[in-house]
Amino acid sequence: MRQARCALSARLIAVAAAALVGAAAQCAEVSQDPSAPGSNGAAKDYVDRVMPDAPAQLDIADDGTPAFEPTGMPRSLRLESRVQSSASDQGYERSGWQSLRATLETSNHGALSLDASFRYFDQTQSVRSGPGASFSLYQIGVPFAGGWSASQGLGVIQTLMPRLSGQQAAFFVPTRLVEGASTQWRNDATGLSVQLSGGQTGSYGSIGQGSFYASGDRVAAVGFEIRPARSAGASLLPPSWSYSALASTASGSSDQTVPGFGIRLGEASGTGLLQSVRWESSGLYNQGNLLLSRNQDVSAQVVGQVPGPSSSRLGVWLDGALESGAQAQRWGLHHLAEGLSWQGTPLGSNAQGGYYRWSKMGLRTQIDVQLSSTRPVDAVAGGSTLNQAGISVRQYIDQQLGVGGLLQLNGGTASGWQASGFSELRRSWANLRFQAGLQTADQHVVEQQLSADESWTLPVGQRLSTSEALTTTRAGAQDANGATIGNYGSVLELAVAGGLDLNERVVADLNGRIGLPLSSQTARLYNFSASSQWRFAPGWSLGAVLAVSRSSGLTLPSTASPIPNLPGAFATTVYPGTSSRDFWITLRYDFQAGTASVPIGLGGHQGAGGGDVTGVVYLDDTGSGRLEAIKTRVPNVTVLLDGRYATRTDAQGRFDFPFVAAGPHAIVVLSDTLPLPWTVPDTKALHIEVYPRETTRLEIGATRDPANTAPP
Repeated sequence: MRQARCALSARLIAVAAAALVGAAAQCAEVSQDPSAPGSNGAAKDYVDRVMPDAPAQLDIADDGTPAFEPTGMPRSLRLESRVQSSASDQGYERSGWQSLRATLETSNHGALSLDASFRYFDQTQSVRSGPGASFSLYQIGVPFAGGWSASQGLGVIQTLMPRLSGQQAAFFVPTRLVEGASTQWRNDATGLSVQLSGGQTGSYGSIGQGSFYASGDRVAAVGFEIRPARSAGASLLPPSWSYSALASTASGSSDQTVPGFGIRLGEASGTGLLQSVRWESSGLYNQGNLLLSRNQDVSAQVVGQVPGPSSSRLGVWLDGALESGAQAQRWGLHHLAEGLSWQGTPLGSNAQGGYYRWSKMGLRTQIDVQLSSTRPVDAVAGGSTLNQAGISVRQYIDQQLGVGGLLQLNGGTASGWQASGFSELRRSWANLRFQAGLQTADQHVVEQQLSADESWTLPVGQRLSTSEALTTTRAGAQDANGATIGNYGSVLELAVAGGLDLNERVVADLNGRIGLPLSSQTARLYNFSASSQWRFAPGWSLGAVLAVSRSSGLTLPSTASPIPNLPGAFATTVYPGTSSRDFWITLRYDFQAGTASVPIGLGGHQGAGGGDVTGVVYLDDTGSGRLEAIKTRVPNVTVLLDGRYATRTDAQGRFDFPFVAAGPHAIVVLSDTLPLPWTVPDTKALHIEVYPRETTRLEIGATRDPANTAPP
C-alpha cells in the first residue's frame, strides 16, 4: 500500500512538472517570436501594453496547488488519513482512519460520487474496536427516454423525502440515516417523480466514522410527487398546484450500546403517511401538510422500557408566504397531536398555534416583525404555553455606519422580555461592532451583557479578530443556606482568533477564549486551539490541530425557559470542573480536473444526456428510397441539425453528430451543396427522436431536381 501511494505521488508530481515545463516552453516561444513588436530574438519580460508605464509582471510563486486540467469529464478525488487522540476527565479515545471521496460527472450515466471511510482502530479507556468500514455510493441524474432521469443511492444514505415536503417553515419531518438503498425517478416534462428508499437505522461510533452500527430498526418509505410541468399540455394537475405523498414504516428496535457513542435508545415501531399540497403563483404560496401516524407511545420511553401499545396520531400544519419587492409576509398554523412520530422518531408534538412574520429587506433599512403563539393540545399530558412578539431593526446610516436593535416579549407559562441594541462601524483599519443587551424572565432573573467585536485590517496573509463581553446574571434564588443570591454570576470573556501565512505553502492559525469569573457562582474557563497546514507538494497537504480546554467548577440554576440561556424557576445545581485535550494530524490529497460537456441540439443542457446521430447521404437514382451497394455516396455535403449545428459528409458520404440531446430533432441537407441536378427538398426535413446512450442511424437519398434536368 505504501509503495503504491508513493508511486501515485511520484506520477502526479511528474505530470505536474511536465505540464509546467510545457507551459514554460510555450511562453518562451511566444516571447521569442521574431514577429512580435520590439522583439530582438531574446525572451522579454511581459509589459502591459494598455498601460505602458506599468511595471513588469512579477513571477508568481508555486504554492503547491496543482494546475487545473480542463480535459476530460469533471472529476475529483480526496484522500485523507487522520490519527487523533482525545483525553478528558472521563477517559481517553484514540483512533486512526482513512477516508475517500471521489466524484465523476459523465455524459450519459449521471454524476457518480463515492464516500468511503475505513477505521484502522478505535480505542477508549474501556473498549477497543478493530477495523471497520462504511461507504455511500450515489448515481445522480441518469437520463432516460421521455424526459425521465433516475438517481440511485447505496450504502449509508439518507432516506428520501419529496421536495415539496422539505419546503416548510414551521414544522420539519426528518429523514433517517440508514444502511440501505434508494431510487428516485423524475420527469420534469410531466412534473411526476416517484421514489423508494429503505434500510436499517443506526449511527457511527466516532468522528472518524468507519463502522456504521445498525440498530435493528428497519425503515422503508415510498412516495410520489406531482409538480407543475414544463409543458402545459402534459401537466397532471391544474397550473400552479403541486402534491406529494409519502408512506413509511418502521419495525422498531431495542436499546443498544454503541462503541464510542454510548447507549442508543430503542425506537418504536409504526407506520405513517405524509401528504402535502401547495398552490403557488406570482410570489404567493400556501402549503398544507397532513401527517397520519400509527405508532407505539415513544414520548414516555426510558432506557430498558418497552413502549406502550400502538395508537393513531394526527398532525396538520399550514405555511404561506407573499413576497412583493423588498417586502415579505409569512404565516402559519399547526395542530400536532401528543405522541406524534415518524419512522420511529418522536417529533415535536402536543402543540397547537400559529405565527405571522412581516419583513422588509431594503438596501439601507431592514425590519423584521414576528408574532407567534403555541399551547398544548392536551394540557394533562404536559407542555407549556408560549406567546411571543418581537421586532428587529437594522439601519445603515451610510457605508461606514449601521445601527439596529431588537425587542422581544414573552408570555405564557414563563414570561420575560429581551432588548438589545448595536452599532457597526467600518474603518480602514478595522470593522467594529458594539452591542448592549438586557433579558428578564420569571423569578426576577435579569441578564445584562455588553460586548464588542473587532475585525482588524492587516496585510494580505495576516488575519486577526478580537471579542470582549461582560455578562451579569441577577436572580432571586437562594443558596444552600437559604440566603438570597443577588448576583448569580458575572463573567468577563475575552476571545482572539488570528492566523498567518508563513509563506506560500505554510499556514498557521490560533484561537483562544478565556472566561474570568467576577463572582463565586461563575466558572473560570479557557480553551485554546492551534492549527497549521503545510502544502508540501501539488495536491498534498499535512495538517495538525491541538486543542486544550479547562473549566473550574460552577453553580448554575437548572431550569427551563423560553428565552435561550435564561432560567425560569430556580433549583441550584453544582457542576464539577472539566478538562480535555485533543490532538490530530491529517494527511490529505486533493485532485480536480475536467470540464462538463453539454449535448448539442435543442434541449441541450448540462446533465441532459444524449445519443449519437450518424447517417449517409447518397444519390437515389432508382427512386427506391433505399441505400444499395450500387448507389453513389455523396461527399462534402452540408447537413444541419435543428437548423443550427452543421457538419459535412466525408468521402463515403457519411456524417456524424456526436452527443445530441435526447428528444426530438430535425435533420436537413442543404441542397446547394449537392451536385446538380440532385436535391433534397427543404420540406423533407427528417424528424427524429434521440434516446440517451443510443445511436440513431439515417440514410438520406437525394433525387433529381426536375427544374434542372434537361428534356429528353
